Amino acid sequence: MADPILIQITVADTAGKQESVEYFANPAATLVELQTEITGIAPLLDAVTGSVLLSASARFPLTLPGGIKTDPTATYLNTRGALIAYDVTGSKYRWSHRLPAVLQAFIEGDDVVIGIAGAMFDYTDWLVTLSDILHTNRYNENLSEVIGASLSLHKRQR
Repeated sequence: MADPILIQITVADTAGKQESVEYFANPAATLVELQTEITGIAPLLDAVTGSVLLSASARFPLTLPGGIKTDPTATYLNTRGALIAYDVTGSKYRWSHRLPAVLQAFIEGDDVVIGIAGAMFDYTDWLVTLSDILHTNRYNENLSEVIGASLSLHKRQR
């Protein structure tokens, strides 16, 4: 059975604090049906909350390809990962994302080695040059190149 589609409506209160109202839709729903859903429910939500509705989004489940791991690599935990930083076209700021459970082969001290060939290079290069989809930061500014990566340790959640 396919995962349901996550629908989020972001609201903000008078202090500017944002929160999401979340619910799920049948995975067979189309984008047009989801837009109709938001058009119908937004006024109803607006009528029962003192917050302002800022945005709505849907997260669609996608099918992973065959030939990838079906079990995690022994002893690797998501708490030890890599923080990969990208230069952003037209911005003085960089953008980073966290890669959980980075393999030891890519760690040298506190650094994560991207290199000029191999699996880590292929992964990061896909995001900035090889994909048919233009990858951006959350402000829709294009990622232009990888500028570094470091070891990232997160506290284990209970």
